[in-house]
Amino acid sequence: MSNYTDHAERFKKLAGADFEDLTMLDFMELHSMARDGDLIHVDDKPETRTVWVNLYDNGIAGSYNSSAEADDAAASWRIACKRVTFTTGEFDE
Repeated sequence: MSNYTDHAERFKKLAGADFEDLTMLDFMELHSMARDGDLIHVDDKPETRTVWVNLYDNGIAGSYNSSAEADDAAASWRIACKRVTFTTGEFDE
């Protein structure tokens, strides 16, 4: 395999990886491979995600990737912690 093909395959692998799976070194490598104006294909398939949201009388404080993270970040006046599963790109009316 030529160096160009190796480079293209590595770029394709990094560009298609889940954001959460990339390390800082991966980001730096991807950035060095891409040029300003390059188009990167983004999969059109919607992603289903689950987050935990701390609720307070005065509003929502934020979302977290796990209930443990939400518990760690919770203030003493939290009234609930709810798991929310949603599909990206879908909005309630």
